[in-house]
Amino acid sequence: MDYEDKIQWLRRYRTCKRKEAMLCCRIAAARDRATSLMQAFSPMSAQNVTLASAIEKTVENVDFFQQKLLDLAMRTDRILDEMEDALVLLDDAECDVLQKRYIECMTFQEISDALHLTPRRVYQLHRKGVEALQCTEPVDDSA
Repeated sequence: MDYEDKIQWLRRYRTCKRKEAMLCCRIAAARDRATSLMQAFSPMSAQNVTLASAIEKTVENVDFFQQKLLDLAMRTDRILDEMEDALVLLDDAECDVLQKRYIECMTFQEISDALHLTPRRVYQLHRKGVEALQCTEPVDDSA
């Protein structure tokens, strides 16, 4: 893998975390919809069948999104394990920089401040760490 491929390999975790956050928003929206439909549901309503059908569909959506979130969380955990296995083989400083950048999602300036290093040194350690990284080919992240 070349340098850019390794960067993409490292970014998989952050991408999965973003997808998890989006799914959580979709679940919350579906739950809100179910709640509002339940509140509209009344025994005297002439539209009970329509509302019941809408509630059923909304509950199915919540279940679908929750299962999708569970699958994604398990995939995120596998990616994190792969990354940690690869990072642990690096020198401590390189490992710290890559962990803070790709797992903790810190900016280069934040890393510089946290490690009490100059930004230039952080960039150097980042490049050196990425180049030394022994990682597997990225899995298909289309899911």
